Amino acid sequence: MGTSQVIEAKRPCGPAEALKAQSDALGLVARVFEREPTGESMAQMGGRLAAIEPWAQERGGKIAKAVDQLRRLIGTATESGELDSVIETLDVEYATLFYGVGADPVFPVESVHRGSEHTLYERPFFEVTDCFKRNGFEGIEGFTEPNDHIANELAFLSFLYGEAAESLGNGEAGLCESKVDAARAFEREHLAAWGGDFAGRVMGIAKTRYFIDAAMLLDGYIEEHLD
Repeated sequence: MGTSQVIEAKRPCGPAEALKAQSDALGLVARVFEREPTGESMAQMGGRLAAIEPWAQERGGKIAKAVDQLRRLIGTATESGELDSVIETLDVEYATLFYGVGADPVFPVESVHRGSEHTLYERPFFEVTDCFKRNGFEGIEGFTEPNDHIANELAFLSFLYGEAAESLGNGEAGLCESKVDAARAFEREHLAAWGGDFAGRVMGIAKTRYFIDAAMLLDGYIEEHLD
């Protein structure tokens, strides 16, 4: 999926529960692509997946399928006592996919996809960095990759939708709308312009359901915002 046009959402800001679930889903995918999984992160992901399942089922399609399959994967690995072995396999695949170890790596940085020279720190990086600063987002704590890394971009959207949910819960509808507007603008200008291509590459190259399903969730999310 490589299209880059995004339409405005068809419904107003809210409800708060849906915005929170949207924030959690984006944060979950951000964590998958941020770094290799750990036992702690997998346990946290299991809880997040359970929390967003009603939101995912309401949307159906790729989103519902990806959330269901990720829950099954983590649940099965945990119940069977094979979680450590699964994590070892995922560590190797993360390196193969995103560290350039494999023969066909996937570059998780917007500048590499969209820059004129297809290298790091091109125009998208500076646009994303400026957007982060304007919205008070400092990036993922302890994460040293460029701001236009897919994990940072998704974490930024998670941050904005989370703040929107909190604002709406506090009765601040105007502030909620401004946060959602900022998120939608970023989706139009950045995520939609390359996120679908990135997700498609991961789905086509990855061997494990963990990365395939996370990419499917991202792809389904982008499709929901595309014309």
